[in-house]
Amino acid sequence: MLDLEKALVFAENWAVKVGNIQQKKLKENKFKVSTKSTETDLVTEVDLLSEKMIRAEIKQRFPEHNILGEEIEYEDQKSDYTWVIDPLDGTNNYANSYPIYAVSIALRDKCDYLLGVIYLPELDQLYSVIRGQGSFNKQQPLKVTDKIALNQALIATGFPYDKDSSQLDNLAPFNKLLKKLRGIRRSGSAAFDLTAVAAGKIDAYWEFKLSEWDYAAGELLVREAGGEVFKTSLDDNLLLIAGNKNLVRQIKSTINDIYNFS
Repeated sequence: MLDLEKALVFAENWAVKVGNIQQKKLKENKFKVSTKSTETDLVTEVDLLSEKMIRAEIKQRFPEHNILGEEIEYEDQKSDYTWVIDPLDGTNNYANSYPIYAVSIALRDKCDYLLGVIYLPELDQLYSVIRGQGSFNKQQPLKVTDKIALNQALIATGFPYDKDSSQLDNLAPFNKLLKKLRGIRRSGSAAFDLTAVAAGKIDAYWEFKLSEWDYAAGELLVREAGGEVFKTSLDDNLLLIAGNKNLVRQIKSTINDIYNFS
């Protein structure tokens, strides 16, 4: 039987260790940057270094587990357990020395997410969660907001890397929701936004075309903080909405009016 509390401590230590190295290298400003799928989809040598470090730690402690990460090929050990890691969420921010980026690590079995950790190096904020035990920021319990009206809500979103060519560029939902909201924020990091929802600093969040490593730890944080996470597929692309059930329902309805996914 896997000891989730011990596994969480390991993941917390890995995230902080890697985050500290990221912060140090950012201050030195000596790292290479290249592109992946588009000119706006960046990867740095720090992304790769961070993922290699986390993978090495996982292999040492849990050599039989699968590993799914953003930068390196999936390692399938035929295990019931899979670690899902985004070694540096917010690479575009990082490459421009914009101080919003995160290390995200989650563990799931065949059915559910079991634990998650998100570390924000520039804020020295460590978010942790075990399924069924609540979400925490350094031992302080988290709770999503209870706002029920969009015109009172501060909501976060993001845009896909292929926004110049994709029909799911998020512009139509953005324009429609913007007029209904108190305000919109765009951090550039899904992990950061989901911690903000779980902590009640942002009322809700939606985004298209996320990958599992973008949201795995954050989804569990939001759910264990009393929130709801809605996911659906549009033309094989994910739409994720997170927040309290009232705001999720209203955002879902507004976007559904455009794309008719229900």
